[in-house]
Amino acid sequence: SCLDRALHALVVVPLYAPFPNIEGWFGLAFPIDEGFAQNLKATSRVDVTFVSTREPDQPRVLASTLPPPSAESVARAAAASVTARSRPPTLPLPDDRYVTLFKTQEMLGEDPIQVVLQRPLGPELAVARALENVLVLTSLAALALATVAAFWVARGVSQPVQQLADFTRHVAGGDYERRIHLQRVDE
Repeated sequence: SCLDRALHALVVVPLYAPFPNIEGWFGLAFPIDEGFAQNLKATSRVDVTFVSTREPDQPRVLASTLPPPSAESVARAAAASVTARSRPPTLPLPDDRYVTLFKTQEMLGEDPIQVVLQRPLGPELAVARALENVLVLTSLAALALATVAAFWVARGVSQPVQQLADFTRHVAGGDYERRIHLQRVDE
C-alpha cells in the first residue's frame, strides 16, 4: 500500500484469544524504499525499480537501484507497457542493455504499481564477446597465413615458367648454345 505517497509492504496477522476466536489484528508496515531495493539487489543480483503508473503520462519512480536517468527511462517504459500491453524483452538504458521483466502488482485501495526487474546484458554476454574476439583474431591469422601460403605456391609454380619463357626468347633470338637446367621432376 502507499502511505504518505511512499510504497509500503503491509503484513497483517490475526490476534487469537482463544483460538479460533479473532480478537483483533496486528499489522506492520515496511517501507519499500531505496534501502529495500538495494537489499533486494544484493540478494538477487538483479536491478529493481518500483513505478507508480497512476498517471501514465507522468510515471513516478517510487524506488530503484538504477541511477536516476536510467530509472526514469524504466518508468517511461513501464507506463508504455501498461497502455500498450506489450513488454519489451530488452530495454536499452544509457549504461547498458537490460533484459527486463515487467510485473503489475495490485495494491490495497490504490492503483497497481509496476515492479520492473532488470539484468544487464553486458556481464552476461562478456564471455560470448571474448569468444567472438578470439574467433575474429583466429580468422584473421588464418587468412594472413593462407595469403602467404598462396604467394609461396604461386611463386613456386611461376618461377620455372618464367625461366622457360626467358630461355624461349634466347632461342627465338638465335642463341642455340644456351642450356636450361630446371631442378623439377613434374611438368
